[in-house]
Amino acid sequence: LPGATSLSFGYQPATSSRVLRKRVVVRNYANVARTYTIAPSFRYNNDATSGGVQVTAPPSITVGANSSAAFTLQLTLNPSGLPVWQGTGVNGGANASVGPLLQAVEYDGYLTLTSGGEVTRLPWHVLP
Repeated sequence: LPGATSLSFGYQPATSSRVLRKRVVVRNYANVARTYTIAPSFRYNNDATSGGVQVTAPPSITVGANSSAAFTLQLTLNPSGLPVWQGTGVNGGANASVGPLLQAVEYDGYLTLTSGGEVTRLPWHVLP
């Protein structure tokens, strides 16, 4: 994960249920194998409870000494739980520059990987 900045899913049209996936590679630089717990979370509680986006990742990953392993982060988009875009849009529109309206349709959060005292947070975000 060194050098990782975020997992951007970008703008995603969601007129029906969709599944989005990103592969995450975890590198262990230690001379012993390490197991990392993986905890996905939302930045805002109302995003988590809306049902518009579901975040799924395995509960943990074991990475061998001086090795890498990968897992898949999955976002499931459910249009019935998503807010209505109010004239905002990635291609402009009457309210394209109104930040709070665009923020209302963005979903974001973190993947927290923990092994012993080491904690790494990897942001994720999507505009469904």
